[in-house]
Amino acid sequence: MGQEEEEESHVEYAVLDKAGRMQIPAEMLQSIGMRDTNKIKVQLEEGRIVLLPPDPKGGKSI
Repeated sequence: MGQEEEEESHVEYAVLDKAGRMQIPAEMLQSIGMRDTNKIKVQLEEGRIVLLPPDPKGGKSI
């Protein structure tokens, strides 16, 4: 099994607390550019919850 196959077989789980909050691993947040902010954009796409970095410098989302 190659390294690429091993990486694809890894599944990351998060635990939700009673209030519905979850902690996202720092490496995942950094990989989407999450730095120096505590806000993240949340969207529902085709039955999935998608987390995105906020629009840069106050840009407005549609």
